[in-house]
Formats: sequence, structure tokens, C-alpha cells
Amino acid sequence: MEHPTIRGAHFYPLGGKALPAAYTGLPDKSRIIRLRLKLKEQALKSNQVNNIRFYFIPQSRRILSDGISSSHIVLDKLSEGELPDNFGQHLSNILGDIDLLADSISRKAFDEVLVSSSDDITGYQIVSMTEQTPDRNNRIILGDEKDAFGIKRIKIQWTLSQSDKDQAWNALKIFVQDPGLSSWGRFRLLSERSSRIWRDQLGFAGHHIGTTKMAHSVKQGVVDTQCKVFGTKNLYIAGCSVFPTGGHVPPTLSIAALTVRLSKEISRELART
Repeated sequence: MEHPTIRGAHFYPLGGKALPAAYTGLPDKSRIIRLRLKLKEQALKSNQVNNIRFYFIPQSRRILSDGISSSHIVLDKLSEGELPDNFGQHLSNILGDIDLLADSISRKAFDEVLVSSSDDITGYQIVSMTEQTPDRNNRIILGDEKDAFGIKRIKIQWTLSQSDKDQAWNALKIFVQDPGLSSWGRFRLLSERSSRIWRDQLGFAGHHIGTTKMAHSVKQGVVDTQCKVFGTKNLYIAGCSVFPTGGHVPPTLSIAALTVRLSKEISRELART
């Protein structure tokens, strides 16, 4: 499992006022502290969606541009000999942002700025970090290819299911429709950008979870409830690879707690021998 991150909505504050700094990032020495928002447990259960959290990233007109994004989608589909879904909307986006599109092409091709205001901060990207549903087909196995020492190389089998994608969209819709948030400004779901959001714009947190899952039996996992590898006497694993599920938060604090718990268990085990 991983924590896929998507940029599926934009936010434009009322009156162009910036959000409080706590929502966009407070510098603290070498770190940035940023508030995250999440759905309540009741909302997750009643809508049958995975854990997810949201945060705001200030962005310029150029980055937020619907026209620039639509141009990428149209060109990708035309290269395949097809027209994209919502072609009319994409064409309208391109025509509406023709100045920003020209500026973007000029920057890339000639390193020349045509529209200086395209760098003005005018809104926010809403970034969602999502939980991935455990799937036995997502795993690490030995492949047929061998390394220089004749040892089989590992092969990673990983996909993001359509169900997880649908749940992330549904959760995002619930979030942007919250009455309390609507008083802050205007939200816009980027449904027509779905093909890019789940492809070249899909991000990852680098949290590799569940490869050596904790379980009650060897048929269901790799380690027991004390983090000991099934079938061994003194081999333990402490890391997010033993997590049965991923949640939506970085795993480091849980790993530290798990390590402390394991150290106490090993101490007790040594005292008994």
C-alpha cells in the first residue's frame, strides 16, 4: 500500500484574501508546519469512503489554469487518434486561458515571460492524501530476472483500484460541499482533469505499507501480533510494512511506538531465557 496524493480541486477565497498561514505552512527552522483537514469518522462510515486528509497549497494563475491543463489532455488524446471526454469544456477552457497558454509555451520554448501576472497567487490547490485499500494482488514477489550473483530480482506488483479512485473523488466532493468551508470561498472540482490527475499528476508519499503484514496466522500475514516472523524464533520486523491498513497519516510516529513496544517484548523474552 501507499498514500496516493491527488490534486482534484481548487479553492478561491472570498475577496481574494489569503488563508491563515497555519493552513498553508508555517516555517519552523528546517520544517514547515501545516494544518490538515479530514472527514469525521461518521462521514467516512456513512459514505463508505477510505480515510483521507486535505491541505491547501497556494498557487499562481498559471499553475491553476484550466486552459493549460485542458491543452495537455486534448493533445494526449489527439496523439491517440481520439477526442477526450468533455471536449467542449476543454475547448472552452483553452480559449478562456489563451493568454496563459501562450505564456506557458513561451516560457518552455524560449524562456521568455509574456504575461507577468501569470505568476500572481490567485488561489489554492487542494491536495488529498488518501488511504489505499489492502489488496492481496499488490505484493512483492521474485521475478525471473537474475542479478550478477545469480539471485532472482524482486518484482513489484502494484495497482490503484478504480474503487479507491472513486472513493477519493467522493470524499473530495463531501469535503468541498461542507457548509462551514463554503463560507471561506469558492471550491471547484476538477472532474474534467481526471485522466491527468490519476496519471502524470498522481503523487506519492513514499510510505510503503503492508508488505510484511501483521496477522494472527501465517495464511493471513508475515508477522504475528508481536512482530515476529511466523516460523522463526528470533526474527522480528518493526516498520510500516507490518501495518494491516494504511490510514492517511505519515507512519513514522506509529513506527516509533511499534519499535518501543517491540523492544519491551524482546526484553521480556530475553528475561525468560
